[in-house]
Amino acid sequence: MNSNLERNIFSGSVLVAQKGEIIFKKSYGIANQEWNIKNTTDTKFRIGSVSKQFTAMIIMQLYQAGKISLQANIKVYLPWFDDVAGRKITVHHLLSNTSGLPNYTDSPDFLSQTAVTQFDSLSFAKEHFKTALDFEPGTKYFYSNTNYFLLGLIIENITGKPYEQVLRENILEPAKMNNSGIDYPDQIIPKRADGYIFTFDGYMNSGYINMASSTFACGALFSTVDDLYLWNKALNATALLSDKNKRLMFTPNIDNYAYGWIVRNVKDFMKTGKSVTLQVHGGRINGF
Repeated sequence: MNSNLERNIFSGSVLVAQKGEIIFKKSYGIANQEWNIKNTTDTKFRIGSVSKQFTAMIIMQLYQAGKISLQANIKVYLPWFDDVAGRKITVHHLLSNTSGLPNYTDSPDFLSQTAVTQFDSLSFAKEHFKTALDFEPGTKYFYSNTNYFLLGLIIENITGKPYEQVLRENILEPAKMNNSGIDYPDQIIPKRADGYIFTFDGYMNSGYINMASSTFACGALFSTVDDLYLWNKALNATALLSDKNKRLMFTPNIDNYAYGWIVRNVKDFMKTGKSVTLQVHGGRINGF
């Protein structure tokens, strides 16, 4: 980390835990370059697609409560969706990124229009998620943010509550993740880091993005390393989800994608000769 810092190519926080104990926690670089405010371990960062595992957890909680079927077609929960595609795609297909739906964030006007606009998630989906399937559901893996956007709408339809409220009631409050939430651009969020882009000419401010509306249930969260450690602890307990349903959530499907997680076995992990199962997911969003 020090080497990366010396070359000015990393800015952020790191937490390492082993056997339930934090063995390393440190922050590097700058949270706000214009005021030269340094990152601390309670700096809040956008976590991008790491948000997907929270959406997947809520769906699994609804499944555990008998309120949703993973094998049901999505027309059951999204009656407005396209008749043909909606009766082919199941909730499982959305969770495992095997639906065949194109990725709406790949649209040429995503950054110039969608990302900077405030809109209602349901209205946006009804208007834009009408594209024909790229492949038959269940036959291939394709990472599509559209899948997890729709899962957020399914959560809202089943619970009758906004996605953010369900997120807070079902996960953040029980896990005591008090420094995590939806990144609303108009809210004052203490200790929120600014985002930067590293270029050949040095750092630049990242472009504006309305996280709450444009990424919704597929990427809108912010968090801290301490809160993500609490999340990790919650995943190792059974208060949020039973062991049986956690096994289902972490079962890899096509191309090692489980439900909001990539799960794969590495036979020679870090050249140690040990076989290790990794349960991981990256996140990337403007400036982070």
